[in-house]
Amino acid sequence: MNTSAIENKQPHFFPNRLFDYALYCALLAFSLWLMFKTFSYDRERNLILLSPKIWSDFAATLPMIRSFSFGDNWPPEYPIFPGLPIQYHFLFFYLVGKLEQLGAPLHWALNVPSAIGFFAVLAMLYAIAKKLFNDVRIAILSVTFFLFNGSLSFIQYFAKHPVTTTSLTNFLSGTEFSAMGPWDGGKVLGVWHLNVFINQRHFGVALGLLMCFIFVCFWLRGRSKTTALTFAAIFGILIGFLPLFHKPVMLVFAITMSTFFFTLPYLRILLLTTGMIAGIIVVSLWLMSFNVTGPAQESISWYPGFTMHGDRSLTEVLMFLWYQFGLHCILVPIGMYFAPMRVKQAMIPAFLVFIIAFSLKFSPDVMANHKFINFSLIFMQMLSAYVIVSSYDSLKLFAAGRGRFLRPAAYVLSGVIPMALTSFLTVSGIIDFFAIFNDGYAGIADVGADEKAAWFSANTPPDTVVLNSSLLYHPASIAGRKVFVGWPYFTTTAGYDHDGRFEIVKAIYAGGDQNRICSLMRQHNIGFITVEDTSGNKDLPQINVSYFRDNFSPSYLSSDNKYSIFAVENICPLGARQIL
Repeated sequence: MNTSAIENKQPHFFPNRLFDYALYCALLAFSLWLMFKTFSYDRERNLILLSPKIWSDFAATLPMIRSFSFGDNWPPEYPIFPGLPIQYHFLFFYLVGKLEQLGAPLHWALNVPSAIGFFAVLAMLYAIAKKLFNDVRIAILSVTFFLFNGSLSFIQYFAKHPVTTTSLTNFLSGTEFSAMGPWDGGKVLGVWHLNVFINQRHFGVALGLLMCFIFVCFWLRGRSKTTALTFAAIFGILIGFLPLFHKPVMLVFAITMSTFFFTLPYLRILLLTTGMIAGIIVVSLWLMSFNVTGPAQESISWYPGFTMHGDRSLTEVLMFLWYQFGLHCILVPIGMYFAPMRVKQAMIPAFLVFIIAFSLKFSPDVMANHKFINFSLIFMQMLSAYVIVSSYDSLKLFAAGRGRFLRPAAYVLSGVIPMALTSFLTVSGIIDFFAIFNDGYAGIADVGADEKAAWFSANTPPDTVVLNSSLLYHPASIAGRKVFVGWPYFTTTAGYDHDGRFEIVKAIYAGGDQNRICSLMRQHNIGFITVEDTSGNKDLPQINVSYFRDNFSPSYLSSDNKYSIFAVENICPLGARQIL
């Protein structure tokens, strides 16, 4: 591999900025399309439109946003587990909620910041790769590898969809991701494709900020101290609020800054000043009782192997990595060996974060570590792009020196090998892209279309806590009110005692002892409860419907007589807000 050829030459084609500007416009357009494609709004029918791909995660996202736009959630509490200081990083959703409160349509308030954050990831990925390798081709290929993951999930896809005469049509019209492990029982985890960024909008924005910071670190070489201090002030303030915005990215910031402090001496003024400003803000937030470290029940623990944790053989571990990252497992080490020193220095944080993600556990659900690996892959895949482009240049140089009979074959080989490698590294991602492209919408009735949500909006205080008879997309949540307990995955992974609270829910809904249920509702500041028949759903609390309807008058009764809302002050005459 002729590394000097790449290290010393000017960017390959388009020496002016016209191509860059056009590419940035295309990346911004794609980012906007991706966010609006998966989350929208039907104004005529007052429906919140969600792609089925985001249906699960947004059951926690929407209550958070609406608690800030339609409700009164300050000091902030987790709107699906109120009564305690919030342990989840809420700041992005607070900003989105305030945009909606100021008059922005919900989908614009969420999608525009999300698209800007995702665009920052793509644009800075391109700019960083171009600056490190001085080659536009490597930069474009790096963006391509980020958008179209290199896992071996296509094997699972074609095992499920054998090749036939209609394979191309099925491929282009597919609506399912090629892999969603471990939930689908397959070997490839479902956290390497774009599903991560359409679901975890705040992660994309925080990651975009991190990518901007890393680009500035490389861009600052040779520039004045005044410029460095200016950026230190900007990033110091932004990083200081990251514990409320996205804690895992805050950790990646800390690792990156610490590493660059030792490997890039020209950055020390920037890094020290940025760290001091950020530290002052973090301490100030802590003194104001904001959670800046993580959930109270969450602790860092030694957990080697990521989802492979346990007694695994070396072969099993290597096969796991092979299925997750495909040819990157081979190309990344090769690229790291041959890369220029400046590239190796830039890659150190990515490798450190990757090792940490496979060594430690930061939350009750180890799958949350995927965020660290997503960051690492952004940089590691640059090395794969470097190897492919270098191989192409070397093969072309080899072909140029052959005789006239061998030269055509050598030139064909120089094109076929890089194309084959690139295809192998993107086919899974292309399948996953069409799963989003072809996806439809599921509608959730908003306040204007759901009489239950409208009732909560018009008849309850904005800070009301509602004992909820369903756990996903409860009408009280749509109206911005807090519900007593949400879906267990959301509350448990955020560090809350879901099981303990659900026992309280079951005790209240069991009815029978008015003094007991009133004591529990007053103790937890519950203002209203919803009652419906849940006997057919084992995931929901079993409600003694007859007890509540026979003994108390509902404040709201649906037209089909199946759904009731009771004010606690009518059940417990001493008052809904009295704390015993």
